[in-house]
Amino acid sequence: GGTIELMRPDETTGRLASVVSVQTFSVIRSMYPFRLHGGTKDFLIVGCDSGKVTILEYIPDLNELKQVHCETFGKTGCRRI
Repeated sequence: GGTIELMRPDETTGRLASVVSVQTFSVIRSMYPFRLHGGTKDFLIVGCDSGKVTILEYIPDLNELKQVHCETFGKTGCRRI
């Protein structure tokens, strides 16, 4: 399976430090960060081998990635109903 790991630079050491790590139990095929126009939150859109496209949001208070939306597509790119 795949792992999504959010990292940020550590100001004291100058190295990257892991903030949160999540197992996906799938093969990640694509991943893109985005921000809605005029918004202040950053989101992550993830596509996996099963054909699902998931939008994730990092919640700092809980130190977790929250699933905002998940849409199922077929492996051919057609939406499943």
